[in-house]
Amino acid sequence: MRLPLLLALVVAVATPAVALADPLDPPKAVVEHAAADAAAACRRDTPAGDGQCAAVPLADPVSEAAVASYEKSDVHRALALQYELANDVPLRYAPWLGTHNSFNTTTREPTVSGLDSNQQLSMTDQLRVDMRSLEVDAHWFRSAAAGGGFAPVLCHAQGKEQQHFGCTDEPLLASGLDEIAAWVRAHPRQVVLVYLEDHLETQDPTYTGGPDDGYAAGAAAVQSSFGDLLYAPGGTGCTPMPLDATRNDVLAAGKQVMVISSCHGGAGWNASVFDDGERARYETGPGAYGEDGTCDPARPPAAFDRRLLRVFEDSTALTATVDQGRERITAAKAATLQRCAVDITGFDQILPGDGRLAASVWSWAPGEPAASGDCATQGPDGRWRAGPCSGRHAVACRAADGTWSVGPLVPRVRAACSAGTFAAPRYGYEAVQLGAAMRAAGVDEVWLGLTRTGDTWTALDPR
Repeated sequence: MRLPLLLALVVAVATPAVALADPLDPPKAVVEHAAADAAAACRRDTPAGDGQCAAVPLADPVSEAAVASYEKSDVHRALALQYELANDVPLRYAPWLGTHNSFNTTTREPTVSGLDSNQQLSMTDQLRVDMRSLEVDAHWFRSAAAGGGFAPVLCHAQGKEQQHFGCTDEPLLASGLDEIAAWVRAHPRQVVLVYLEDHLETQDPTYTGGPDDGYAAGAAAVQSSFGDLLYAPGGTGCTPMPLDATRNDVLAAGKQVMVISSCHGGAGWNASVFDDGERARYETGPGAYGEDGTCDPARPPAAFDRRLLRVFEDSTALTATVDQGRERITAAKAATLQRCAVDITGFDQILPGDGRLAASVWSWAPGEPAASGDCATQGPDGRWRAGPCSGRHAVACRAADGTWSVGPLVPRVRAACSAGTFAAPRYGYEAVQLGAAMRAAGVDEVWLGLTRTGDTWTALDPR
């Protein structure tokens, strides 16, 4: 019954909706969510194929074929290389593309809270399209899956003060964590950051347990799902996210998942999750970042380069209606965030073929790296190109304090820096700094401290 009702709603309001300019106008947000739910119900509850379900009016083209095609694309290749390149820089600098309310997706069986979804791809498919930071919300609420007792559940709802209003019969937190763990185990070179937004307390007068029970159960779910994959703080006290560690440090420890959340009591909680105070302190929406590449004037990159900064959007109809909308992360803003020292980008409604994925490539030019050529250069547009190691170019140099400069015009085999190290940017803000040094020196192209190693590119200046 749910599918015909949603289809009727979509068709009834489709004509006025297309005329709305603001992507978070309340009527349009409601229509978009109704279309996404109708298409998802079609895929989940009917024998129709992906193509037929994508024909739902105003629905986005969500399909296995689209995700598989993306995995063969130049954008995927560039983002994968870009991610690997930052594995040796401290986490305070390392960029993470990610999603906001990653668990709140139309691919799950519908609940009241899930009708206002942030995502249309499963968390597995979000990982397949290069998201490496995922957010899950855990509530301490009754669940049929727990025999009607209290359990940590995945729910997009209010907190304990509002009695977790919006939660009904939600899936267990463990089901979402298990999904992430399954993908990570199949991709042993990938590190995933999980932001666990915790609402693991209750003011339900019928609850007779202890105040920390939800956190103890949440910790057990984290430990059970991730097991030996978990890069955990250990101990009993609050441990801040280790911003001086690197993703390579995590991999060297044989781990692949780091969970951040708030500090709290409960057996095993602080031993399982890192305190995310830095994330909470500097988190913001995208409103102050310009479509033209301008950075938030209240958060200049030079001041925030050493801090963990998350920028996220919220596409839910509730936000559009109650909070009068929140600016979306457009493709232009996605490009801006990569160049403004933003570490974690939280997308809503990310899809294969989404222009924001291509816009998040700050390094390689479209179609690059080329199939031939073992050396790379950065051009006047700030983008990288592969080519032969012949010819003469200036040299990209990075000093110990992070300052970028340009060395002399030399053949690649003689590339060296009198001030600093022959280097390659690891994240977008460094590429911007190198570009500024190039313009100051009147140079259009520089050798980068990169070399091709099989199918990957290796930096010559390990940090």
